[in-house]
Amino acid sequence: MGPYDSSTSGSGISSSSSSSSCAGKSPDQMDCLLAGGGYRVRSSELRRVGQHLERLEKVMVNAPSQISHLGNDVVHHNPSDLGTWVDSLLSDLNPPEYSDLRYNDFGPILDPSAVTSAWTEYLTPEQQRIIPQHLTVMTAMEEDSSIRLVHVLMTCAECVQGGEFSLACSLIDEMQDLLTRVNVGCGIGKVACYFIDALSRRLFTPQGVALVGSTNENEILYHHFYEASPYLKFAHFTANQAILEAFDGHDCVHVIDFNLMHGLQWPALIQALALRPGGPPVLRLTGIGPPSLDGRDSLRETGVRLAELARSVNVQFAFRGIVASRLEDVKPLMLQVARKKLWL
Repeated sequence: MGPYDSSTSGSGISSSSSSSSCAGKSPDQMDCLLAGGGYRVRSSELRRVGQHLERLEKVMVNAPSQISHLGNDVVHHNPSDLGTWVDSLLSDLNPPEYSDLRYNDFGPILDPSAVTSAWTEYLTPEQQRIIPQHLTVMTAMEEDSSIRLVHVLMTCAECVQGGEFSLACSLIDEMQDLLTRVNVGCGIGKVACYFIDALSRRLFTPQGVALVGSTNENEILYHHFYEASPYLKFAHFTANQAILEAFDGHDCVHVIDFNLMHGLQWPALIQALALRPGGPPVLRLTGIGPPSLDGRDSLRETGVRLAELARSVNVQFAFRGIVASRLEDVKPLMLQVARKKLWL
């Protein structure tokens, strides 16, 4: 009994009407039927394809370790070109020839006059047309939902910034519904998940005590992010380079930072000034920032750290911190700008 006897008997019973309708067709007619079903294979090649499939099955059963790499290395661009695909798999595997295999039963199975629906009607032409149409509709719906998600996300962020919290909450619910229609494993869906989570935390996290306990943690996380991400460092490097060029030839300079944060931009500038030919200038830094949630004088702490660094590299340094929740609260007199000094 051949290797395909059991499946052949089953398919012959289930599709006797189809086999009888195909029995009298010529090889050219069978080729047309195969092409109409979406298969790039001729009836005369079915024996070879079947033999290669048998060899591939033997390798999969007897030596599964040899095919572990195929899931990553093989890309099947055209599933209908079955013969070429099987040949490529066998060429990658290069399995030993199985000379003891016999295919005596393939004759009646692969005879063009006896081809059954197991070969020709695995997917009917109608099914071949319906599946691509269904996939096209699903893809279009996902694209529409992704575009809608981006627009709603931007609108929600603007509402949060503008203080329209009730509208922002309703938009959060709408975005949660849109996420069910997009792929959240990659692309827009994945990015949107993080932004929606951030907006939700900002809207629904209690203010006050709950935030105070996480201030130190946020500062540590920000430092880790700064060290790991190249984006902020690149921006600071570009800005510092422009400042160094503007400082050229000046002995006393004044820098005003309207969003000091943790002052991570300025250690690199201080070290660069220390190496300037002719000696470093006198550096004044005015840092502006909001009040700390935990009551600490974070601006002063940042200034102390920068002053210690400047002292270690012999740069004359002066720091002034200005606490302000809004830029409108900062008055020119607070900056103490000297007219004879270069300031940025």
